[in-house]
Amino acid sequence: MKRVFALMFAFVLISAAQMASSQTISPILTISLNKQEPYPVEPGDIVSIEIAFSNNGDGRAENVTLQIEPKSPFTLVPGEKRTERFVSIEPKSTKMVTYKLKVNKFAPSGSYEVDFLYSSGNSNIKTRKSITIEVSGKPRIVVEGVELSPEQVKPGDIVRMSVKIKNYGTGKAYHIDASFSSKSEYIVPVYSGSVYYIDSLAIGEEDTLEFMFSVDMEAEYKTYNSEINIGYEDENKNKYESNVVSGIPVRGEPVVDVLSYELDNNELKVDIENLGTASAKAIKISLIQDNEIRDISVISELKASRHKTVRFKNFDFGKAKLNISYMNERNEKVIKDMDLVIKSRAEGKGKEDDSMLLTALFILVIVELAYIIKLRREKK
Repeated sequence: MKRVFALMFAFVLISAAQMASSQTISPILTISLNKQEPYPVEPGDIVSIEIAFSNNGDGRAENVTLQIEPKSPFTLVPGEKRTERFVSIEPKSTKMVTYKLKVNKFAPSGSYEVDFLYSSGNSNIKTRKSITIEVSGKPRIVVEGVELSPEQVKPGDIVRMSVKIKNYGTGKAYHIDASFSSKSEYIVPVYSGSVYYIDSLAIGEEDTLEFMFSVDMEAEYKTYNSEINIGYEDENKNKYESNVVSGIPVRGEPVVDVLSYELDNNELKVDIENLGTASAKAIKISLIQDNEIRDISVISELKASRHKTVRFKNFDFGKAKLNISYMNERNEKVIKDMDLVIKSRAEGKGKEDDSMLLTALFILVIVELAYIIKLRREKK
């Protein structure tokens, strides 16, 4: 009896040893993500993932298959193999497998799983395992256009600048802070017109920044530079910034006119003033009598709101004409005429004396009339 029990015990030990030996030499297959390039990947881009397909067991894995099962927002790049087959994978060894996936351009930022199925031997049982791919969109705000109101900016104007922006990136933009500035002393923001805030801007969304500034009366006809700074964040609070330089064309117009004229020591003194908003250049004033140019005076430049005195010596008393020509800031010639009458001092004084005489006679008549009325009342 003891011998029977001994044989049975020996059989159990041998069976257990065989089972243990069988377990220790079995293959153990696992997969893991070895590398994602780029990391994270932007929506619309192609991501390359390197999978470590490992046999962690002590036994050889034979007739091994590995199959990728991409799902939204991923699709397998055309030409990529969906299934990889291996004759064998040795114990404690790893096979590297690379796949290229296209990310949907409208995919929100986040972590996405990609499934894999693998099996070995003649078994129809497949193991499913997932790896995680990081997708992160980046906003990219672009200035599409700038409009000014009024369109023709002149010195002294208060101007509204409308800046159209669009998010051309792959992620939503948040906390959009925009500011307007100019290094020119002639371009000055009005109150809070130098800053503008937008809470968010989705992918492909447009909006308009609004700024207000004034143009100094002393501003010249030229284009002044301004800078628009736009700062914003993505959903992970990464900060972005873009700067755009925009020109502000100031278009003034000179208006040269005669302010006054008079005789001064046998000369005709004429005061010329620029009533416009830009400099007048190459100013020529011609004194014309009897269709003949009697005298000419030239001014090289007359800035806006400035005046200058010119003198003419060659003239006759009587009717005359001043012909004024000048160039505006666009190098266009402007011509205008003004009629005037040049009177001698004697003529002026004679008319003044006549006027005083008439006034005196009028007063005398009034006084005499009042005296007659008084006498009549006394007789009554």
